[in-house]
Amino acid sequence: MFPDSLQAGITDEVSVQYVIENSCGSFVEFEETQIENTIDVRVKLLYDGCNCNLVFTEDSSFYSFKQDSAGYYFYRFYYADADFESYQLVVYE
Repeated sequence: MFPDSLQAGITDEVSVQYVIENSCGSFVEFEETQIENTIDVRVKLLYDGCNCNLVFTEDSSFYSFKQDSAGYYFYRFYYADADFESYQLVVYE
């Protein structure tokens, strides 16, 4: 569960769930893009191989984050190209 607030300079982490679309897929990393106080987070998956079984597998990885300056931040976790879940984070001194 994403926190409502966090102290500046402190690292926290949340579990992010995602779907791997076939047996050749694996988690690589989280990709972050920050524009001002909005942080877009996308799961980067690698599909390697050609003899893959078409099975959808749910998995999860821990996403670590911190902000060094107090303020309001908006995190958007994408689960499709244009679909995301958003959370507001209040960072205090």
